[in-house]
Amino acid sequence: MMHSIFKNLILLIQTYSYAPFRGKKRIERVKKILIMPASKLGDLVCATPIFRAIKKSNPKIQTTICASSVYTKLFEGNTDIDNYFAWNERNFYQNAKNIKKLNFDVAIVTTPSFIAAACFFLAGIKTIIVPKVENGFSPYQTKSYRMMWPLLITVSHTMGNYAPREYLRLLEPLGIFSEDTTKHLAILNSDMISVKNKVSPSSKKYKIGIAPGVGNDIKLWNPLHFAKIAEYILKKYDATIYILGTKQDVEMIKTMKDFMNNLENVVDTSSQFDLSEIKAFISTLDLLMAVDTGVIYVAEAFNVPTIDIIGSMDENEQPPKGEKHKLVFLPGRKAEIHIMNSRTYNRTEARKHIDSITAEMVYPYIDQLLT
Repeated sequence: MMHSIFKNLILLIQTYSYAPFRGKKRIERVKKILIMPASKLGDLVCATPIFRAIKKSNPKIQTTICASSVYTKLFEGNTDIDNYFAWNERNFYQNAKNIKKLNFDVAIVTTPSFIAAACFFLAGIKTIIVPKVENGFSPYQTKSYRMMWPLLITVSHTMGNYAPREYLRLLEPLGIFSEDTTKHLAILNSDMISVKNKVSPSSKKYKIGIAPGVGNDIKLWNPLHFAKIAEYILKKYDATIYILGTKQDVEMIKTMKDFMNNLENVVDTSSQFDLSEIKAFISTLDLLMAVDTGVIYVAEAFNVPTIDIIGSMDENEQPPKGEKHKLVFLPGRKAEIHIMNSRTYNRTEARKHIDSITAEMVYPYIDQLLT
């Protein structure tokens, strides 16, 4: 903790020392924009409307996404994005050095990050646009981050509002205005071929995906419920169940399968696909169920119906919206977890919210979407 505070203090001194030499923040003719979303799968997908809005405004603007190298394949084939900058979490100054060479006119950060803002500032980017979180507490909006505001352009981000729409507000200082929060991903033909080679075709009417794993254990839902849901579908519908997951979900998936009496027409695809292939596979599904994990937003981008067990997440901020997307949570509960605050919350209440959701609460949504 002390090391982090000392490091941030040094960076803050460096940014203000550099300020007189780099010129004032300004908005001129924009040719190249660097955009850094939050570093999780769902957040990255929910940032894609920004790129579409830029390209609609001016196709000649070169757009670059800044994210972990882990997610490179997520954006393959996406014509709204021209380049990918792989962010190195361990080497701040190398990031700044490499970014400086690329001569960006504008950088946009969708979630408060002192490190990102300082890096882009020291890389010489004249116009840096960042969110100023209002209507609630955000632990990401640190003191060092707030102290940088005079050097940046801040745009209000209202907690409780739909986050993808709030992200689009970051474009408004550039004269780009959009209400379109449609998510955009692309699929390569080679990925569809690869998926077909890995998964045998099903003769059933419905292909149903279930992703029982979670990135944050506060969202963890009892695998017994997923097992009951799978059996409910198999008894009532002409369907094949496909279990999705990564290596981290192996135990969760094993427990789910152990709870099931009949594994006929259940296909475990966990760890079979890379990120580009998982996009292709999800696009072929008739329904996807998960506990508010990134794959839900991948499904949304391909107009695949979803059932999102959101537990204590704020239902207004990010989960998919529309008739094809059903959200499962306790009526009347007060959301504990927010897009801009997924660290500081009442853990007991949050666990109560997810533990109180049963498989039986999900059945009506399955029937609505499949019939």
